[in-house]
Amino acid sequence: YSEAARISGVTMQENGVRRSRWCLGGVCDFLDRWFLIKQRDSSIMTEFRAGFATFLTMSYILLVNPQILSRAGLPSNTVGVATALGSAVGSITSGVMSNLPCGLAPGTGLSVYMAYGLVLGGAVTMSQALTASLLSGVLLAICSFTGLSGIIMRITPRTVKLAIVVGMGLLIALIGLVSVGIVVHNNDTIVGLGHMDNVRMWAALGGIILAGSLIVHSVPGAVLLSIVISTVIEFCITGTWPKEIVQIPDFSLGPSEFINLSDVTIHMMPAIIAFLFVGIFDVSGVMYGMANLAQINDPVEGTIPGSLWGFVGSAVGTIVAACYGCSPIIIHVESAAGIKEGGRTGLTAVFVGIFFLCSLFFAPLFSLVPATATAPILVVVGAMMMGEAKRIDWNSMEQSLPAFLTLAMMPFSFSIPNGILFGLGTSISFFFTTGEFLDYLKPCLRRIFCGPRDDDEQPHERQALLGNNGSITPNSEYVKSSPSFFDEGQLARRPGLLLTPKELEDFDSETAEFDQHRRSTSAQSARY
Repeated sequence: YSEAARISGVTMQENGVRRSRWCLGGVCDFLDRWFLIKQRDSSIMTEFRAGFATFLTMSYILLVNPQILSRAGLPSNTVGVATALGSAVGSITSGVMSNLPCGLAPGTGLSVYMAYGLVLGGAVTMSQALTASLLSGVLLAICSFTGLSGIIMRITPRTVKLAIVVGMGLLIALIGLVSVGIVVHNNDTIVGLGHMDNVRMWAALGGIILAGSLIVHSVPGAVLLSIVISTVIEFCITGTWPKEIVQIPDFSLGPSEFINLSDVTIHMMPAIIAFLFVGIFDVSGVMYGMANLAQINDPVEGTIPGSLWGFVGSAVGTIVAACYGCSPIIIHVESAAGIKEGGRTGLTAVFVGIFFLCSLFFAPLFSLVPATATAPILVVVGAMMMGEAKRIDWNSMEQSLPAFLTLAMMPFSFSIPNGILFGLGTSISFFFTTGEFLDYLKPCLRRIFCGPRDDDEQPHERQALLGNNGSITPNSEYVKSSPSFFDEGQLARRPGLLLTPKELEDFDSETAEFDQHRRSTSAQSARY
């Protein structure tokens, strides 16, 4: 009997192991089919490591965000819970639906704008600011499903989009410097350097050097490690060590306390537009960069598979975050850390969301992080955002002036919408004052006044219409044979007014061939 029982027990144990292996194998197969893990040359463990690396790099937002929004009157613990919850919902939604290895969390620039530009600046109340954030999330979802987000990206000048990032970086850095007394108010010069005997100022400067040095040496989680070291030093100096580290998340403050749709006024429109535009620009730009880094974008069309759900993930996360007291959710550029670790699918983002859910229980610890530990990060993040400035054509006044006004007005007026307004306004004005709008009218004008162009015209026949030097001039036969809609001064400044870009390219190539033929003929004549 005992032998039979032993054999029966062993058999049951083996069956249990087989069932466990079958269940685990089924889960792995499901994950592989849904996230295309093998198709993208990855594995579940690789995605786990990538998610952990991304979370470590992004987790500084759990420490910085409560410090920023608490200045506007929100409880630090509440902001910490809302930050973790919104980040988790956004990351998991985006990962499951878009299959992109991108983590989502509140944008530092948007948090700074909400706290300092809106609430402390007196533009709106905190309830109105959070309501504006929620409405921007709803509008972002609508723009994503209707395709309006793509239209907004196409019609907004590239130079303004780049300058928005740079301007936000300057604003973030300024707020970080002001928060620790490095930059102070001065009645004579408006701003000035803080007092040299301020210990907090020197501690923050040390934190800036520490964070920058760790990043230079590519230390994993450099930003988070810098905050931890600075915080421990502050605790040692002041002797105020945390008495409570772990706590059950408190969701007692919810939508009913933060959201009031009946209080929506016209004064909230700048905030809603700023949140929406920055969200679209930021999400689309970072998503394209991360997809390109992971090599999962379409090499022919340049499209990103699942990009629609990347916007939706940001919108859903923003709505949830606003309901519990947090700024809008965007895709973080720190996702590059996980991609470098091998993350290629949305499972990386799902793991990031799970780690954020786990961090919900450490809200008391996040609320005790001092400003001397978070201010250096604002400066470092601002410095990182300066990289977009090199992509602006500073030699072209049509590009440089709108970009400069965009990035300068944000820190000088302490407002992101002001910078966007000045940049777009200048670009629109230049569109008319420089005559660029004529480039869009000339195909219609040419067909109205000249009729359809014969594309089969021979090169030598078309060359005969050009001037003696093979270029379009006011005295060339081409211009003389065209209607006198433009005066000679306009044609001298912009000789391509009567041509479409394709026609102008054809003329340039044919002119180059003509010049080469003329030079070779002249060389032969000289030899003879």
